[in-house]
Amino acid sequence: MGRTKGAGLGVTVANQDIYEESATQKHALGERLIIGDRTFRYSKDSGSGIAIASMTSGPAHIANHKEVVQTGYPVDVGSKQVSILLTATIPTAHQYDNGTLMVNKVSGMGQCYKIKSHSLAIAPCVVDLYDDVVTAWAATAEITLTANPWSAVAAFPVTSVNIATGVALIGVTANYYFWAQTKGPAPVIVDTGDTVVIGQRMGKPTTHAVAGACGIVGVNTTVSVLDSVWGYCMQVGAAAEPALVYLTLE
Repeated sequence: MGRTKGAGLGVTVANQDIYEESATQKHALGERLIIGDRTFRYSKDSGSGIAIASMTSGPAHIANHKEVVQTGYPVDVGSKQVSILLTATIPTAHQYDNGTLMVNKVSGMGQCYKIKSHSLAIAPCVVDLYDDVVTAWAATAEITLTANPWSAVAAFPVTSVNIATGVALIGVTANYYFWAQTKGPAPVIVDTGDTVVIGQRMGKPTTHAVAGACGIVGVNTTVSVLDSVWGYCMQVGAAAEPALVYLTLE
């Protein structure tokens, strides 16, 4: 991996610059790139397109692919291919590639495995893992499939569906691949009606109006916890304009 452009103009890595998008995939989704004080993750747009300086979010989870009881499909130690009995919603092509399989209950509880690929079926869905299963799980175990967070990103919605996955430094075309910034100084659009202050925690606003926009993070009185924190304000920006935020997503 070599630099082919000057400092401040971007770094070309394996034919894709951090300020470029691509219709074809050139890195593994979620692959990390570190350039000085900035960190990026290789991402794919979900199909809606993303505005410049927007925070992105991973895809919404599929309810029918969570805590699914494995009736009739126990798994032995050493298996790399497992059968998952999904109750509904056939997975789409590559939906869970490089995602995570987790055992929720009974024997094998707490195990997590990286998914290599899977079939397009529900009874069962055949899943290939990168690693061998280390503890057998019974037919009464519960299994959850979770997509790679960078596999189908969109502007962070006003109602959260997944974790924050990084800021788009360019406008991204629907279904294109790009580098999303996860750490270091980055521009993030300020939500309408929000006033940001240098040094304050920045993230999903307590009252969120515009997808992908940030605001000062306060206490959510409904659940008595801090809202999603994305970083800290370095330079203020007016509503609907970017503020400079030091991202701390990783």
